[in-house]
Amino acid sequence: MVITVKQSVSTPKECLITRGGFSLVEAILSVALFMVIATSFIGAIFYGQEGLALSGIRWQALNLATEGLAVVRNIRDDNFELLADGNYGLIINNGQWELAAEADSEDNFTRTVTIQSINPELKKVTVRVDWRYGPTKNGQVELSSYLGDWRRSEGELKMETGLVSVDEQWYKVDFSNTYIEPVVVATVYNLNNNRSVSVRIRNITPTGLEIRLQDPAEKNLSADEVAYWVVEQGSWEIDGLKIEAGKHNTDTVGASGNWRFDTKSFNQSFDNPIVVLHQVMSFNDASWISSYVSNLNSQTEPPDSQGMRIALNGAEAYASHNMETIGWIAVSANTTSTIGIIEGETYQTDNTVRGRDDGCFTFDYQNNYAGLPIVLASQQEMADDDGSWAVVCSNSLTQVGLRAEEDQVVDNERSHLPETFGLAAFAGPMIYPACECLAWTNNQCGSDSCSAEQIHQTRICSPVGCDFEQQCLDDSCDAWVNQGCGLGDCGADYMAQARVCLFGCLETTQCVLDSCGAWGNWYCLNKTTLARERTCLFGCLPQQETQSCPGRCAGNQCR
Repeated sequence: MVITVKQSVSTPKECLITRGGFSLVEAILSVALFMVIATSFIGAIFYGQEGLALSGIRWQALNLATEGLAVVRNIRDDNFELLADGNYGLIINNGQWELAAEADSEDNFTRTVTIQSINPELKKVTVRVDWRYGPTKNGQVELSSYLGDWRRSEGELKMETGLVSVDEQWYKVDFSNTYIEPVVVATVYNLNNNRSVSVRIRNITPTGLEIRLQDPAEKNLSADEVAYWVVEQGSWEIDGLKIEAGKHNTDTVGASGNWRFDTKSFNQSFDNPIVVLHQVMSFNDASWISSYVSNLNSQTEPPDSQGMRIALNGAEAYASHNMETIGWIAVSANTTSTIGIIEGETYQTDNTVRGRDDGCFTFDYQNNYAGLPIVLASQQEMADDDGSWAVVCSNSLTQVGLRAEEDQVVDNERSHLPETFGLAAFAGPMIYPACECLAWTNNQCGSDSCSAEQIHQTRICSPVGCDFEQQCLDDSCDAWVNQGCGLGDCGADYMAQARVCLFGCLETTQCVLDSCGAWGNWYCLNKTTLARERTCLFGCLPQQETQSCPGRCAGNQCR
C-alpha cells in the first residue's frame, strides 16, 4: 500500500491524505450521506408504521361508533321510553346492553351517546368516540341516526315509490312523506351499463336519503334509473294486502364458498307465497356489498311465512364487511291491488331467472298499465355459489325483464344457475296517504306563467311531497249590461257598459260608441216642420232630425 502526502503551497499546514487513490474526505462524505439516507429510511419506516397505527385506531373508533348506534337501536326496539334525552355511555348488565350514566371507556377510546328529542316519536342519536395515541395525538369520529318509536306508529302507514337517474356520484332524494323510521329498498334498471352494478344508499333521514350506483370492480359507471320504495317500519295491512317493513343490522357476510346467514321471523302471519324485497341501507364500509335472503331451512328456496335467512351478500368479491343495516319489505305475493289511487301488483317468479350471459328473462304483468310501471325486484334465494343480485333488464307496458347479476372481480363470466325472484310493480310514482288539498287561492292575474287574461292560483296539499300546486285559469265574465249614455268616463255619444267577471282579469267596464242606421225619408211632422228618423243601437245619438218650413209643409216637403 502506498501512502502519498500532498502539501498545499498556499496552506502548508493543511494536508489531504488518500489511500489507494480514495480520499479520506470522500470517505467521510460517503459515510455522512449514508447516515442521512439511512436516517431518512428509518424515519420513513417509523412514520409509515405510525400512519398505519393511526389508521387502525381510527378504524377501531369507527367500529365502536357503529356498534354504539346498533346497541341504541336494539334498546329502542325493546322500549322506546328508555331513550331519554341526555349524554350516556354503554354497559353490559346481565348479558344485556344498557345506557350508562357516564361515557364508557376502553383502552384509549371513550364513547359518548347523545340522545336528543326531535318530536315525541323521533330521537336523534349521536355516538362520538374520542381516542388518544401517544402523549400528543388524539382524534374523534362521530355517527348520527334518527330513531323513531315505530311501535307507536302502527296505524299510521306511510309509503311512496319513485324513480331517479343516478350514476356513481351520490344523489339526494327528498321524500314526499315525513317518516319516523323509513325502510328503503331499491332496484337498478341496468340498461346503460355493461358493468355489474348495484345500488348503495346512505344518510337516511325522516325526509330523504342519498343514493348511487356501485360496481364491485369499482369501474366508471354511466347513469341508470333506480326505482325505490319507502315504507314506514312496522306491520301493516291495506285493502287486504299485508306489508311488513323492517331493518336488520349485521356484519354477517355470505359469499362464494361460505353462505353464512342470520335468521329473522315476521311479526304478522303471512299466507304463502311471499315476496321479500331487500337492500343495504347504510354506508359504514365503502367497499362493495349487497344483501341476500332465502328460506329459513334452505339456501336454495325462497322465504316463506315462517321467516327467512338474511345477510350481507359479498358474492365473489368480498368475504367480510363492516356492520351495515339491511332494509327489507315483506309482502303477500301474486296479488293485484290499488294503493291510494295507484294500481300495483306483487309476483314471485318461478325458478328461471339466470345471468347476463344467459339473456333477459321476461314476465307478464297482471295489470294493464297506461304508462311504464315502477318495478322493484330482489333475489329470493342463492342457488348459484357465485352469488348474484337482482337487476331489471327491460320494462314495457306488458312485461318486465329480470336477471341475476354477478360481479366481475374474480372472472368476467356472468352466466348463472336459475334463481327465484320476487317483484313489486306500481303504475307510477305513488304517495300514500294520497294528497289532500285545500281550496285554491287566487293570486294575481297574469302572474307567474299565466297570461294577462288568466288568474294564477295555488293551493296547499299534504303530505309534504305534494304541498304546493299551481295552475292558470281563464277568466270568465257575464254579458255586458248597459248603464247609460255618457256615464262615467264615457262621452255623450257612448254607452257605458259593465259586466261581472269571475276573477277580474278582464275589463269590467267599457264605453261603446253608439251606431245608427241610415236616415229615413223626410215627412211632415206638422204644418210647419219636416222630419226624418233613424234607429240607433243605444239611443245615445239623435234618432230624429227636423227642419222648419218657411211656408207650410205638404206632400212631405215645404211649400
